[in-house]
Amino acid sequence: TAEILLKDTELSPWYNLSKGGGNNDNLINIFDASTVAKKEKEYLSDLKKYQNSDGGFAWIKGGKSSLYMTLYMVDRLAQASYFGVKPPMDITQNALKYLHNEYKKFDFTKTYYPFEAIYYAYVISAFDKTLLVQSTRKEVQTLADYIDGQKEILAPLGQVYMAVIYH
Repeated sequence: TAEILLKDTELSPWYNLSKGGGNNDNLINIFDASTVAKKEKEYLSDLKKYQNSDGGFAWIKGGKSSLYMTLYMVDRLAQASYFGVKPPMDITQNALKYLHNEYKKFDFTKTYYPFEAIYYAYVISAFDKTLLVQSTRKEVQTLADYIDGQKEILAPLGQVYMAVIYH
């Protein structure tokens, strides 16, 4: 859409120069605590706008919740926590609830490449265990057992995810 193209243009390094500005006019001072706090607040506000009422995230704002996009967002929140950034609990808990509800739809009778199952177990296992309820830990173990039964078809990335799950 035009809105996305405009935003992409504004984010390009040449946009400011085309308006007569300098190279450094749009840089954010990441060493200034007040600037960082302000930007964090802005980004969290934007992130909340992209989360649907069911807790899932869509590919585009206002779109249908996507299992993959929600897994990806939760994965990124977990990754941030590794670096000492506390994930926003309301966003994280709502996303985990969405994922839990999607897990209930998973069909363990089918044999197919279990990427979503691996990615789900990997993402969930990345969180501090205090965020997870007992039933969620059991889901991860159930998925790990299911995937183990199909390990001969796992790609290298799936094998890495499984190693992390069992770590």
